[in-house]
Amino acid sequence: MPLQKVNDITMYYEIHGQGEPVILIAGIWSDLTGWKTTIPELSKKYKVIALDTRGTGRTDKPDIPYTIEMMADDTVGLMDALGIGRAHILGASMGSRIAQVIGMKYPTRVTSLVLHVAAARQSLSIFKSILVLITKIQLRRPAFFEKISRYPPTRESALRQFDAHMVFDSREWLGKIRVPTIIINGTKDAIVGPRKYTDELVSGIPGAKLVMVEGTHFFASENPYLLINPALDFMAEVDGRQTG
Repeated sequence: MPLQKVNDITMYYEIHGQGEPVILIAGIWSDLTGWKTTIPELSKKYKVIALDTRGTGRTDKPDIPYTIEMMADDTVGLMDALGIGRAHILGASMGSRIAQVIGMKYPTRVTSLVLHVAAARQSLSIFKSILVLITKIQLRRPAFFEKISRYPPTRESALRQFDAHMVFDSREWLGKIRVPTIIINGTKDAIVGPRKYTDELVSGIPGAKLVMVEGTHFFASENPYLLINPALDFMAEVDGRQTG
């Protein structure tokens, strides 16, 4: 089982395919098995490294406060351990927040950012809705997590990720992200929130490209090619510019 000591945790990861590296970072409470329909297509052209963030999957779940920056440092630490200098970073939902921090803090390690169902912050109305859900999970842990993760988080680590996710706000420093970036969001995404949350991200990152797809927060689960095709096109364009 591919495990790697990174910072204060041991991380689980998988590598598929060959070529330039692409790192996949899943959303809140999700492990890398959520990429099962994405990995086969991306790995036809790229070396795909999928990982479980701290608190999820087969990565350690320490009972300490988590931050998005901490999880970004974990990701770059894994890159160091695997000898990966630069990579395309594809992050979904909370994973897109981790990717934003990597793009700002470690620009020389990033070939491009692919931010999926992404925003610079969480809307307050959605915060309240998720808080109700979290309260229900605290009272009784149903099969909720098993629906989104083969190796679900503990209740404690789920709350640690939730706290990190909800306080994140990148609006003040988005302009520091100077790497090629694409945002691939859904038109009916009630979790990202109203369109202004997408627009904040697009306008905040210099030169960011936007692709809006008809669908909800989970449109890539329903049709993975709605994410795969624009992601592959964008990464190929970036690769071409760097080799041309």
